[in-house]
Amino acid sequence: MCSGIGLSYSVDNVRRILWKLGFSRKTSVVKLGDAADAKKVTYWQADTKGVIAGAKRAGFRMVVQDESIFIRVGGDGAKLWSPIAQRVRVGRSGWRDKIVVYGSIADDGMRLMRTYDRFNGANFVRYPELARQKWGKVLMIMGNASQHKTKKIRRYPEQNPDVRILYLPVARPEPGAIEEIWGQAKYRLITSESYRTPDDLRRAASEHFRTCSINVDIHVSCKGRLR
Repeated sequence: MCSGIGLSYSVDNVRRILWKLGFSRKTSVVKLGDAADAKKVTYWQADTKGVIAGAKRAGFRMVVQDESIFIRVGGDGAKLWSPIAQRVRVGRSGWRDKIVVYGSIADDGMRLMRTYDRFNGANFVRYPELARQKWGKVLMIMGNASQHKTKKIRRYPEQNPDVRILYLPVARPEPGAIEEIWGQAKYRLITSESYRTPDDLRRAASEHFRTCSINVDIHVSCKGRLR
């Protein structure tokens, strides 16, 4: 009953009315207030075409980099398999129950995945060197996280000319191509499985990224269709 007007309604009727008015239910998308708008992203895509083409002519491998946090699930009400009449007991250790995976996908499909206990500048500064060792000349496309912009990271290309860094638009990871890979990994590692210790999760993540099939065209993603 609608208060004050004496009319009754049902959820189904409200949905029908909203539908006729042109509304539909959608999953909300979180967007940071300082995120680059679609026009700025389009400009970025246009500007980077020349940068990427020039780097490729110079023998650089194009690589898209990102990181994701994997939190161990257990003991939070999730249903887990156990023998009949036996309760599931899973230990917890607070914020230590997570790992961070730094990942890169090259334009030929090769990958570089490494796990760490946390995402910070001290850990990340090692990663460009790993990329250089793996690919030689490398153009790394990455986000604007503060960990990516420490003094050591900014100076790294000056000291190592075989590595170039190209930053994505602010708070717009979509051109990075690797987002869907994190989604698939989290479904496989977190939604479908549980782990007794963070080390178990770390081993499972390492095995997953070592053996999983990754089919992503990072050129299409950087040219991309963004909203």
